[in-house]
Amino acid sequence: MHMQKGFTMVELLIALLLGTIISSIALMLFLSGQRSQALQQATSEIQDGSNFSLDYMVKNIRKANFGSDGETVNNNSPNGGIVLTSTNLSGVSNGFVTLNAASDSASNRVNVGNSDQLTIQYLVPQDQVNQGFFDCTGQQVTQSRYVVERYFVRQNGGLVCTSNRDGNVGSLGSNAQLIMPGVDYFRVLLSVQRSGDSALRDVSINTYNGVDNIVGVKLGILVTSNQTIGTNIAFNQGQSIRVLDRTVALNSTNTTTSNLRVVLEQTVAFRNAIGGGAS
Repeated sequence: MHMQKGFTMVELLIALLLGTIISSIALMLFLSGQRSQALQQATSEIQDGSNFSLDYMVKNIRKANFGSDGETVNNNSPNGGIVLTSTNLSGVSNGFVTLNAASDSASNRVNVGNSDQLTIQYLVPQDQVNQGFFDCTGQQVTQSRYVVERYFVRQNGGLVCTSNRDGNVGSLGSNAQLIMPGVDYFRVLLSVQRSGDSALRDVSINTYNGVDNIVGVKLGILVTSNQTIGTNIAFNQGQSIRVLDRTVALNSTNTTTSNLRVVLEQTVAFRNAIGGGAS
């Protein structure tokens, strides 16, 4: 008579437990890999799109005040690099000048109003016209003239730009071209220098006194990715996000999403305005 041997109940339970543990570890590794891949894709999406767009913006903004009637940039500067009033740009609408919290964007912030708006102008000399010069909307400039560019956030969350096509100031309200996608918030600070004082101060657009020389701007842009990265609370930035001098937060609807959000900040000096305010 042959004896038949098998696993005891205890051995079967141990085998099942070990199998469950190994399967759980394998599943965790798989999910971790998926999450890491999603994070890399979201990061790459922001870097590829936003950094290139920001470099393009900075290149144009740095030209502000070129060809103006003087080095000083303030409310009373004809053809001044920052368009704040109709003195800076004749015939400009109040809605097209540099404004604090101007854009009627679909920003999902709760304790901050709308995004700021930045309007600049600069002269395109004839030699650049001959080489083929294009404004921020892709429109070719065919003669030496002042180019005006208005940067703002539109309702779909994209940072866009309009220009005075063919020198027409009225076109600042149409033909907006996307510069940077996925922008939740756009903040602008003015770097100013008082007469007789070499110190620089950063002020918001609405607190600017209209007299101090504006020698540059600071840009703060909150960018979000289209790629979701899971449900980790670390990326549900519902508490607060610092953008220059402001603190912004997600509303209750968007705290359940897990898109990667990155703050881009850039300081741009006006080479054609530095020195106009100090004596």
